[in-house]
Amino acid sequence: MQKAFKSHGLSCAAKFFASPADDSYMIYFYEECNTQYCSPLSNLVIPPPTYGFLHLQFIGADAMLSGFLDKRHFSKEMVEDILIFIEDALPKARNIYLPYHTDFVSISDCEEYNGEY
Repeated sequence: MQKAFKSHGLSCAAKFFASPADDSYMIYFYEECNTQYCSPLSNLVIPPPTYGFLHLQFIGADAMLSGFLDKRHFSKEMVEDILIFIEDALPKARNIYLPYHTDFVSISDCEEYNGEY
């Protein structure tokens, strides 16, 4: 499922990847215009960086949320908006005990391979 997330001037896309085997979701935040591939990948392709990931794990009637968000785009002030966003997208996440831990990270280095160099 894909949704738009908006908070404190940030507007980005979010995809929810479900894992029925362990009753969890991976929530992937990204800039949609950078990920439109209409044909098989070939030649020079540089994958765009994401804005971050959250993992929501349901445990019985409760859940836990944890993950990493790029602090160039996210801040502590957005946490309440993120929780409301998740509750709106996943009604099962409403009115439950939901402890969370979110790291706001700065990227200091990266490694990439694009098939050409």
